[in-house]
Amino acid sequence: MISLRASRIVLLSLALTAPLGGTAMAAGSPVAAAAPVGVSVPQVLQGTAYRELDATASPVVTLRRTAAISGDVVRLGDLFQSSSGKALPQEQEAVMGAPLVGSPIVLDAVRLQAIANKFGLIWTPTQPNDNAVLTRETTTIGSTEIIAALRQDLITRGMSEEAEVELGSGLQTATIAAGEMGNIAVLDANYDRRSGRFTALVQTGSGNGDTKKLRLTGRTIDTVTVPVLSRALGRKDVIQVQDIQWTKMRSTDLRDGTVLDPERLIGQTAKRPLKAGEQLMLQDVERTVVVTKGQPVTMELITPYMRLSANGIALDPGGIGDVVQIRNLQSNKVISGIVTGPHQVRVTPLGQVAAAR
Repeated sequence: MISLRASRIVLLSLALTAPLGGTAMAAGSPVAAAAPVGVSVPQVLQGTAYRELDATASPVVTLRRTAAISGDVVRLGDLFQSSSGKALPQEQEAVMGAPLVGSPIVLDAVRLQAIANKFGLIWTPTQPNDNAVLTRETTTIGSTEIIAALRQDLITRGMSEEAEVELGSGLQTATIAAGEMGNIAVLDANYDRRSGRFTALVQTGSGNGDTKKLRLTGRTIDTVTVPVLSRALGRKDVIQVQDIQWTKMRSTDLRDGTVLDPERLIGQTAKRPLKAGEQLMLQDVERTVVVTKGQPVTMELITPYMRLSANGIALDPGGIGDVVQIRNLQSNKVISGIVTGPHQVRVTPLGQVAAAR
């Protein structure tokens, strides 16, 4: 009597005579059809049936119908998984090269069966048109990553390390294979130092065929470091050392008359409300008044041979460095002096105030 298992083998060997292969794709299609293996459905199923006689020696697997490939090769575990839930001992075995970005690969049942046979796996197609679609896992890069690569190249061509790089219109993002983020190279570039304009040919990818070349244009812009306020100040507030911070600014955005020396701001009084971070002009500040009109002051006369002091009354208000008029309380004479601090005025021999400044 013929056993049930033998009957299955006979039935499978007689079933279906039509050949089974990969689906042909139209020319120019982005989907690459894997080359079919010369095996018919009966041969595939018959081979599967014979292997059932020794099923304990080979793992039974199920098909992964879709897979996103993250590396340069397709591995066995990308196509099949164990029916038992356990990891396949051969799952890291390389099967073929990975698909290119934007060009999926379709493996038909014949090709899949041939792969399963090669690695000693037991897999049975559930239908003649069983297939697996393989795509390349991708990531998106933007102008930030491309500019970082361009900067290093342009610096070697004479661009200032402090300059900014601005790409021309057109490029927003580029899609590359996952894991290729660091593989951005400038193949060629032309840089005009005077105008700051450049053109560049940039390649993304590792050069294994899955690469993308971008032809870019743009410009570089010089920057300057400018002292600005770290907090908002009101009118008549005095600018202190701790109120100053530095910020980088494009030279094209710098206004004429912007103060670049913080010493010209520290100790000055705001003539109007000032915002944090804004460019400061000399007309935005004035000397802080440390001597007010009618206020008692100490006049000092300093020479290489003597130092004299006397009391007076300020006839003008003034900040440090300003020339003011003072009435000497002892002689009642009016003399000129330079404000050196709160209630302090320096006078010079023979009224040489202008020379003293």
